[in-house]
Amino acid sequence: MQKKYFIVSILILSIAFALAFLMRVPNTNVVLSQSKETLPNNSNRDLSLYEQGKTYDFSWSKLKTLRAEREEFREYLWQQWSKQRRTTVTATFYSVEGDPTTSTYYIEPDESGRWHIAVESECCWTYAMLKPKKQRERRKYSATYSDLERVQEVQDKNGLFLKWKEVPTDKQLAPQNYMLRLKKGDEKSPNVF
Repeated sequence: MQKKYFIVSILILSIAFALAFLMRVPNTNVVLSQSKETLPNNSNRDLSLYEQGKTYDFSWSKLKTLRAEREEFREYLWQQWSKQRRTTVTATFYSVEGDPTTSTYYIEPDESGRWHIAVESECCWTYAMLKPKKQRERRKYSATYSDLERVQEVQDKNGLFLKWKEVPTDKQLAPQNYMLRLKKGDEKSPNVF
């Protein structure tokens, strides 16, 4: 009888650990949660005016370095946004199933001089569950965000996630102590990275 309780306890602890780990891995489909706009075939940007950032690949196979790379990515985006530097940086995120979404972030002013982040994404849609014989399809989407904010997790008394709280822009923080959230006007993205 004790052996059965021990096994059940180990199973419950394993599930709790897995859930705790998954809650710490931020959702990576940043653009796809927003209203999607179909991308035109070409962009009219003069990329020679942009600082070219590193290309990031957040593959699940690189778990040992994944956290450090995400922190580097966040810090780079935040620094470029804060200094209002024309920048382009590309990142590939993967769903749990391994489907890639490649997003290019453009930090730039619009026609009126107001700074924003335009994100152009290409992702792979699979219809295996609905239509097993249908081929995967690549689609392109874009979204423009008016603001980028640093946020920190607010927890309840039991240490469970409650909400995201914005960090003041003048507060100095290491990238492991904050996440980034894109905003469209008053609409805040539910996803952070």
